[in-house]
Amino acid sequence: MEFPKEYFQGEYREGFFVSEMMKRAFASQLEVLDAVRNICTKHQIRFYAEWGTLLGAIRHQGFIPWDDDIDIAMCRDDYTKFTQVAPNELPNDYQLITVQSSTEHNSLIARVVNQSGMHLDDISLDTLHGCPYVVGIDIFVHDYIPRDPNEQNIQRTLISLIETVLQQLAHQIPDELIAELIEPIQEVTGVTLPKQPSALIHALHQLIDRIGAMYQPDESDAVSIIQDFTAGRFPATPINWIHPTIDVPFENTTIPVPNQYDCILRRKYGNYRTFLRGGSSHFYPFYKDQAKLLASELEAGHIKLGEKYNDTICDSLHFAKDIVPIEKDSFCDIIRNEFYYVDKSSIVSQIDMPKYQLFVGPRRFGKTLLFTMWTSHECMIWVENMRNDYHLGLFRGLTAETIPQSEQSTSLFGLSFKLKEQKTFADFWDMLQKDLRYLLNGFPVLRESDRISDEIKQKLQYYCDTEVSAEQFPVFLTNYLLAYYMQAGKPLCILIDHYDTCLQLAYLNGYYDEMSAFFDALFDVVLTPSQAITKVIINGEHFVGRDTFFKRHLDSLKIVSITDRTYDRYLGYTEQETKALFTHFALADYYETAKKWYGGYRFHDAMLFNPWSINNYIMALQNGAKKPFPFWTNATAHSLLKDAIFQNYDSIRSDVDSLLSNQAITCQPCVEIDYTDLYHDHDALINCLYQSGYLTKTADNPDGTIAVKIPNHELYLFFKELTSAN
Repeated sequence: MEFPKEYFQGEYREGFFVSEMMKRAFASQLEVLDAVRNICTKHQIRFYAEWGTLLGAIRHQGFIPWDDDIDIAMCRDDYTKFTQVAPNELPNDYQLITVQSSTEHNSLIARVVNQSGMHLDDISLDTLHGCPYVVGIDIFVHDYIPRDPNEQNIQRTLISLIETVLQQLAHQIPDELIAELIEPIQEVTGVTLPKQPSALIHALHQLIDRIGAMYQPDESDAVSIIQDFTAGRFPATPINWIHPTIDVPFENTTIPVPNQYDCILRRKYGNYRTFLRGGSSHFYPFYKDQAKLLASELEAGHIKLGEKYNDTICDSLHFAKDIVPIEKDSFCDIIRNEFYYVDKSSIVSQIDMPKYQLFVGPRRFGKTLLFTMWTSHECMIWVENMRNDYHLGLFRGLTAETIPQSEQSTSLFGLSFKLKEQKTFADFWDMLQKDLRYLLNGFPVLRESDRISDEIKQKLQYYCDTEVSAEQFPVFLTNYLLAYYMQAGKPLCILIDHYDTCLQLAYLNGYYDEMSAFFDALFDVVLTPSQAITKVIINGEHFVGRDTFFKRHLDSLKIVSITDRTYDRYLGYTEQETKALFTHFALADYYETAKKWYGGYRFHDAMLFNPWSINNYIMALQNGAKKPFPFWTNATAHSLLKDAIFQNYDSIRSDVDSLLSNQAITCQPCVEIDYTDLYHDHDALINCLYQSGYLTKTADNPDGTIAVKIPNHELYLFFKELTSAN
């Protein structure tokens, strides 16, 4: 394939900097796609874009800027044909890797890769567009779902049984327990399974693949990734939604997509036209581990690079060092995957967490990360009688390593409303119900325990399989969890994340009453005193009105915001932390620019930097960016606030002029936000700008008001754009 020279230049796409090396990786992947397409065309094999590639093809006409791989799908009969012909027809060095062909591949996702190891000589790199890393594309198998519901249940039961064993094998368990676990699988399937854990894990994945292939096209009207279907994550896709496919632009080529791509994307992502960063299933960039290995080998002098691409490749090796986390807000994921972590773990000893807390503060300033860190330290995560050792060692080298962990056998249940902003309540509820079903089907121990009556189990299964009201399911689920864990003697810590992200869009789109009723039902359960609940942490951007779903619980609910001292220095990066971060990545010369663009916040006493923008700026600099960019204002979806500003700009015009002249204005700080007030109350709108992170405090006034101003150049550009738009 031919690419113009300018294609390989690093660039900002939708506020995300895509590096030169990532562009070269894009091109190399498109070569693999072209090889797959040639085989499929020759043998009349159908394939089509899937997951982020489908979304990118429709929304971006190419890769999603913060995604980095290509996903395609084939129906089972096409996939079977492809696996038969591809090994002999793929270009030299290309490999097809499947669960059936490779004992090291424990995934039902097949891969076509362009080489078995990195190529570093100039001749090879010329054909790989200067990308030394092994790249490939993922092939998802869409299996035929039988029309007969009884046969569906058999398939679902078999795979759920296998998944349960795989969950248990993630722990070190005795051989006799392994034999006990696999006995019913062997009896039902007639397959003799190996006893050695690593061989057994692979054999079980192969068995799931075979169970998925049980049915043929004439027995089915719909297809699905079999594990998604059996887990209840997504309903099966009608075959006539997929075929015939249509070709759409993708980077400098085209890619086939299902003819009913809009229906498929809405089912998976809801309001998919809205750009929301996050949700990737892997860590960016995909070649992180290869870069670490390459850097190590170069440093040891074991290998040499050709002259032509030496500088380009060496410039990409910053990923050999730990990376700033720009998409992940899970403490466990960040630590386990060796991302740079700004150590906030001292909070576990300095703050006595109240039983019921609502913590509100600006988006993307680290609230979720803070509380996933706290819960990782304070909660023991249990599956039946086994401790989840995934959390062990997380605090090695951090401040909290020397702080004793809780000995109480507490379980954690988290429910996040991030990425749930939808234009209709039906779409919101559909997405949330998929997540809840996936949760329940993913932990069959909750459905099989003898601690819960058969009647309750049947009701739970009914809720998993049937469309029910938005108020019914979360209330029943929460009560079910409480009953299960209370009888197990392991009280729950409940973390509800981003509770108000969907409320704002609900207000804009006319379904606020429905959304409010949903949260009213949910919070009535989790905020009602119970021996089964040890703590409830609710995390959001705003405290939405006292006359809403919190009204019955205000006496017991502690509300903490950026106006309080409680989390001073724990939200955002301090000056010391930011300097250390830039020094760590050998970017100290850029600190002053970062301070001008992304610093200047003062929530209580500490001077802080915006962590989202700092992380993105460091990654952009590592990738070769020459200029800073307004990362936070381009990634934070404040549709309601921006709409209120637009509707009432005349009332704040003089304030905006003062702010742009570097003058402070005053407001009455109030953690409570009433959406209606934003449209007719000047003070409410200014306060909301402050609470949301668009303005920052400069002084406390004697009359109880505070002086606020624009904190940095990123926000200066935001307010400057307001003047031109109005």
